[in-house]
Amino acid sequence: NYKNKIDSLLNEKDLHLCFHHLKSSQALALNLFGPLVVENKFSIINNRISDNSKGIFEFVESSKEGTHFDFYIQNSTDNFYFEVKYMEKDFGSADADEKHQQKYVEIYKNKLEQITQIDENDFYKQYQLWRNIIYAKNGYVFFVLPRFRDDLIKKVEAAKDKIKNEEIKN
Repeated sequence: NYKNKIDSLLNEKDLHLCFHHLKSSQALALNLFGPLVVENKFSIINNRISDNSKGIFEFVESSKEGTHFDFYIQNSTDNFYFEVKYMEKDFGSADADEKHQQKYVEIYKNKLEQITQIDENDFYKQYQLWRNIIYAKNGYVFFVLPRFRDDLIKKVEAAKDKIKNEEIKN
């Protein structure tokens, strides 16, 4: 029965092309959080999360904005967003093309100005990281990284140092 429940999680989601590969962050997220979904044991992560919360893989809060989180927990009072990185070389960047510039002006500029002083070019260099951080205004954002990924941990910490709002930073 447990295997059937885990299999049903796989059937509900669009899997990355390399999902079958051990380096896939999506596969890691499913292995980390899948048992918690099946067993309703979310409080293991954080005592603010009730066990009867809802867990969602490959969560997108706004289709217009388009940020995907590997895992999301909807609690009665809080939102918990999880970005899992495993073997990816970096957080994704973006070109400063017309499409991204328009999106920056329409969606990100105001939100970023409320939490940091980074400029538009720095935003594009660490596009995925800052898009994730913006969601800390809506709840808690967790970056799930192996300890051996000092490179990514340093980037998250450096970004946190640029956040002027202590509540968002924490």
